[in-house]
Amino acid sequence: MTISKRYGPQIVMLSVLIAVRVLFAGLTPFSGDFMNWVSMGARTVSGERYFGVYTGPAYIYAAFYFLWLLITQDSGALIRVWDLFSFEVVGPKVVPFPFELFAFSLFMKIPLLLADTSTMIALFFIMRSVTKSVAKSLAAVLLWASSPYVFLAELSNGVDIFPALLILLGVYSIYRSKIKLGSSLLATGSLVRLAPLLFTWIYIVAFVRMRQFKQLIDFLAIQLLILAAGILYVTITAGQETIFQLLAERPGIIITETVSSIGLLLVPRTGSSILPLSIIAYGLLAYLFTKPSVWKNRMMGSEVLVFFAAYFATSSFFPVFFLWMLPLFVVYSARTSFGIRSFCLSTILGLAFFVVDESKVFAGWGKAVFFVPNMNDAMMTLSWSLYGLDSLTFILGILRSLFAASLVLVVFWLLKDRIAIARRHDLGSPKP
Repeated sequence: MTISKRYGPQIVMLSVLIAVRVLFAGLTPFSGDFMNWVSMGARTVSGERYFGVYTGPAYIYAAFYFLWLLITQDSGALIRVWDLFSFEVVGPKVVPFPFELFAFSLFMKIPLLLADTSTMIALFFIMRSVTKSVAKSLAAVLLWASSPYVFLAELSNGVDIFPALLILLGVYSIYRSKIKLGSSLLATGSLVRLAPLLFTWIYIVAFVRMRQFKQLIDFLAIQLLILAAGILYVTITAGQETIFQLLAERPGIIITETVSSIGLLLVPRTGSSILPLSIIAYGLLAYLFTKPSVWKNRMMGSEVLVFFAAYFATSSFFPVFFLWMLPLFVVYSARTSFGIRSFCLSTILGLAFFVVDESKVFAGWGKAVFFVPNMNDAMMTLSWSLYGLDSLTFILGILRSLFAASLVLVVFWLLKDRIAIARRHDLGSPKP
């Protein structure tokens, strides 16, 4: 029996989910920060190069804006979109939205859709590699594709799917002992967002404890080479102050949390409280997960997932950053029934926290993720409803606490799993 016949329902469901993504991408021209990224890309194409924290994402959108100009010769589409969706200009009235501007919106979301589709493909083949099961591989893809948090986080922010994909591929490459490739992918992801820098140091600790010094040198050399090239380029073209701005962006906050007072000097603008206990927490996690008997028998991505879960459970962060850990969470979760339940719990709570905390992104007039042209009455009703929730700070606090608690459970679940493996190894039991 062929795969298409045996897994027909799953393939049909996945096709529907992808179609919904494409349709929604075209119908919602603003989608939160999306047009801000497009504007950065357009300015880059026109010669007003954007440097700083978002240099990498600006170049991604610049490439597709250049293609739009090359294909359509329409250099005014972006201006017309802004004019039609500016609250100050439009006000509460029905706005006619021409077809060509829908087409412009969908075309400029091709990078998002490509990265999302690439993540699904990567999840399938990675799961197929580590489980030898087509059923679990499709389950992992469906877990990702059906998550409303993933769907809305991608569209509302517009860039965090790129480091999420690079983290997944980089961690898998290192898991397969392709150190140079993995380091290159993680370093490239750090040029888009600083996310990979949250956990790359755990690999340094692991290589030292495993006495794999050649791998350590390869890993560090490629990391430093790629990051230095990016920093040098920005410094030459935009000045040293841009580097401090880069460090001040979250997750630069993790530097503050993990190196205490030294972090204050490196990241003076975060406004974050110092959490000295983070040093103890991350140090303990690093010690447990880099123990040779654990490291050799680790599941794909578990060493990174535990750090991500700890970070998002204890830090003050922009909710969309949770997207960084989800591909790894999917790989780990699809292997056990408890994992799937944990994934669903965390993502549902994360979605609720996200929607209320970022109500303007989801329901702000004109620029909301849900804003569909010519449906102004429904959009206004949704806007005021979410604004009302946002004003009730205790609701946001409860949601934030529940979300953090779900991630603490993930950390304990991973620790229990790893400690059990270490004990079996110490007792001479075969690898599970």
